[in-house]
Amino acid sequence: MLTYGSELQKATAVESFWNAYFSLPDPFDGLVYRRPSTQETDTYTRLGSAPMPEEWGADRNAKVAPEYSYDIKNKVYDSTIAIDKKLIKYQQWDEVRNHIGNQGTKARAHKPKLMTALMAAGWTATCEDGQYFFDTDHTDPGAEYQTDQSNLGTANIADPT
Repeated sequence: MLTYGSELQKATAVESFWNAYFSLPDPFDGLVYRRPSTQETDTYTRLGSAPMPEEWGADRNAKVAPEYSYDIKNKVYDSTIAIDKKLIKYQQWDEVRNHIGNQGTKARAHKPKLMTALMAAGWTATCEDGQYFFDTDHTDPGAEYQTDQSNLGTANIADPT
C-alpha cells in the first residue's frame, strides 16, 4: 500500500521493475518447454512413444500409445522490499527506481538459479520412469517395443546408427 506518492510513482516503480527484468537474457529460452499455469496443481499428461512406422499395406494397423501423467504443484514466490519513507518524502525517485530495478534483476535471475539446481540434480534425482534424468535407459511403460532412450546428448546426431 502506497501511503506516500501517487499512481505515477507506482507506475514508475512497475516500469523500473519490468525494464530491469527484461534487460537480462533468459539463458533457458528455447531449452525448456513452457506451459502457462492458471491453477495450484497442474497435471501433465504425456502420451508414451508413438509407434514405429511400418510399410503401409491394404489396411491400417492403428496402435495405441501408452498414457501416463504426473502432477506438479506450483510454488508461489515473493520478494517484498521496504522503501525508506525518507526517500519518498524527499523525492529521491532515482534511488527508489534503483531499488525496484534491482528487485526486477533478482527476479529475472531467480528462474535460472532454480533451473541450474534442477539440472545439477539430474544426475542424482529420479524422474517419472524411476531413472535419473540424465540417464541412458529411459523406458516408455506399456510400449509394444523396446523404447530405451538416452538424454545424455553424447551420441553423434548426424550418425543414425
